[in-house]
Amino acid sequence: MKNTGVICFDEPTSGLDYISMKNVSSLLHELSQEGKTLLVTSHDYEFLMSTCTHICYLNAGKVEDYFAVSQKTAPQNISNFVSEGGKEMKDKGMLGSIFSYAKPCKGKLTLSVICALISVAGGIIPFVAAYRIIIMFFDNSVTVEDIFFWGSICITGFIVKALFHAISTTLSHISAYTILELMRKRVAEKLLKAPLGVTQNINAGKVKNIVVDQIENIEIPLAHVIPEGSAALVLPLAVFVYLCMIDFRLALASLITIPLAMIPYGMMLGGYNKTYQKYMESNEHMNNVVIEYVEGIEVVKAFNQSTSSYEKYRKAVESF
Repeated sequence: MKNTGVICFDEPTSGLDYISMKNVSSLLHELSQEGKTLLVTSHDYEFLMSTCTHICYLNAGKVEDYFAVSQKTAPQNISNFVSEGGKEMKDKGMLGSIFSYAKPCKGKLTLSVICALISVAGGIIPFVAAYRIIIMFFDNSVTVEDIFFWGSICITGFIVKALFHAISTTLSHISAYTILELMRKRVAEKLLKAPLGVTQNINAGKVKNIVVDQIENIEIPLAHVIPEGSAALVLPLAVFVYLCMIDFRLALASLITIPLAMIPYGMMLGGYNKTYQKYMESNEHMNNVVIEYVEGIEVVKAFNQSTSSYEKYRKAVESF
């Protein structure tokens, strides 16, 4: 190696503890001071930042980023190593990154939205039928056959609404939990590859909060907001168009409900961010205490610390 100008290292810290990693870093610094050019391949971000002068980030065989190591560049590039796809998150945004996991379920999600729209159409039909019956009563032209006809239209519309809503909800939930499974697997894979210094600073409660709670929160927009949100947008538009066909004054009068609904809704959401942040912090603290209590139950019993340990657990639950 003395006569070699370039030396390549492939995962030199694999399986090593923190002290051994530091020793390897020191040896590489000595080789560098001797004028050697060192090429290091590693997933260990902490090791790279303490050893290398420049870092080239590769993803799927392509160069995603290249930068010189310094105190300024470390924070803004850490996401590329702690979590794969950090650059993708920055480029696509949170929603774009979430939907990138939906590729295996695009067909189901699309069909779910279509079924939701059909369900909305079916829900409008009974109101149209009821309107026709009322008009016939005002015109004194109603007959038993007409009532049976429009009544059957009402029932058909209700059946269409219920049936397609059930299909839409089933497809959206299958898609949502498939996506959640993929996301949890990706997080687990990244935890296995994350630097030891990073994982040691993440407590069990925080891991549970990320893997279980935060990912679970994505189920609502995936399973409900996408299909039901599409239907919720189409329904008022369809009703507005139908009211315009009846009488444009009725359509204009219906718009008054929008500001009347926005006022109490805005009041209801006031301070939501602070409340939600407090909730997440309390939830994480409770998770930490619960996991600590369950995992250490043998030690607690052995040293007769059940009273103090349970008191800590009880206070955490009550605080939550």
